[in-house]
Amino acid sequence: GHYRFRFFGVIEGEAIDATFDSRAGGGHFDDVRVATAIHFPDAVASARELESAVRGLQAASEESHDEDDDRDSAAATMAIVGIVLGASGIAFGGVSLVLSIRNRKS
Repeated sequence: GHYRFRFFGVIEGEAIDATFDSRAGGGHFDDVRVATAIHFPDAVASARELESAVRGLQAASEESHDEDDDRDSAAATMAIVGIVLGASGIAFGGVSLVLSIRNRKS
């Protein structure tokens, strides 16, 4: 918008009364402009846009967290199955080794 400065008073005994108008032009100063018109390199997002983006990220994070819990549970189950099968394999291997050694001796 348009604005005007007026300086008046006395400086070292000399009366001053000067008015500076943004509409006067002449390269002195411009009218007030919307802040987004002068942002560089991109216009800054409004508070409402930022709030919407944050809420979207929070919702996505919560969904991901729920999916991660399901994946963690499945991974834990698979790990337990793997440990049991591995231990069974070691036990069967040990029994086979003992039996083969006994068969060689006889």
